[in-house]
Amino acid sequence: GSVSNFPLSGTLTASATAKSHVGTVAGVCHNSAISHVISNVKITSAGTTNASQRFAIGGIAGLICNDGTVASSITSCTMNGNATVDKGSNSGNGATGVIYGGIVAFSTGQGTNMHSLITSCINNGTMTMNTGRAAGIVGSCKQFTKMNGCTNNGAQTNSSAKNRLGQITCELASNCRMDNCINNGDIIATGTAASNDDIRVAGMVGAMAAGTIEGGQSNGRVITNGHEENCGLIFAYIANGTAVKNVAVKGLIGTYNGGNYSMKTVTAANFDTWNNSTIDSSNRKYSFLGSANSTKTSIVTGCTFVP
Repeated sequence: GSVSNFPLSGTLTASATAKSHVGTVAGVCHNSAISHVISNVKITSAGTTNASQRFAIGGIAGLICNDGTVASSITSCTMNGNATVDKGSNSGNGATGVIYGGIVAFSTGQGTNMHSLITSCINNGTMTMNTGRAAGIVGSCKQFTKMNGCTNNGAQTNSSAKNRLGQITCELASNCRMDNCINNGDIIATGTAASNDDIRVAGMVGAMAAGTIEGGQSNGRVITNGHEENCGLIFAYIANGTAVKNVAVKGLIGTYNGGNYSMKTVTAANFDTWNNSTIDSSNRKYSFLGSANSTKTSIVTGCTFVP
């Protein structure tokens, strides 16, 4: 089925006690298409009382998926509503946690020719979060997902101390792509992580477990409350077999410092396409920072600094 060409307004208040998917247009977009919808709905959630099952909240849809016979899609949709979401009793930062996405919270597909497609969508809503995963476009791209030409303009403030956060998506996983997407919104992670493994914060993708980023631009500030080594203007973590190509970078990285931000400006002089130095290294570079190491078979190429 499909729905298209209408506006929405009002307020959505949601909570959960079991695995749930919630959106202002649809809870689940399965073998379906949503297009040209403008949502002005304000979202508020106290989270879930279930500590181990996913609660996915989306500005347009909670979940997009397919059964391998028909590709599902969300096209040319805009989310203008602000969202305030708490995790409740679920502090997970993975696929079973509380997830928010400005367009869709959780995305998955069933085959190489049956991706879930998120195309030419825009999030303008401000995100005030206390969740392990939150992003302006897709909360989590689990598998067989393609994002193309999407833009996030919404700022995110997130107080969760354990997270995987990105302004386009929190995660790219198996057979996922992100092409020509732009982030203009700041992300400010105020939670104090117990260890550097608990935090991944980035202007575009929090954790690249797999997949490809090609084209697009990262413009917003990335600010964390410590563990700056695990934040980045494009990605915060990159794993084997991933690729990042031809992305333009214009932004700042900094620490929260009790609200008195201490910022590091990216310039042509300190721009680098790959870096593994520690936070206090005198030759620190501030473009792509993450916990991957030199043995990883990932590719970062053609990325440029924009003054």
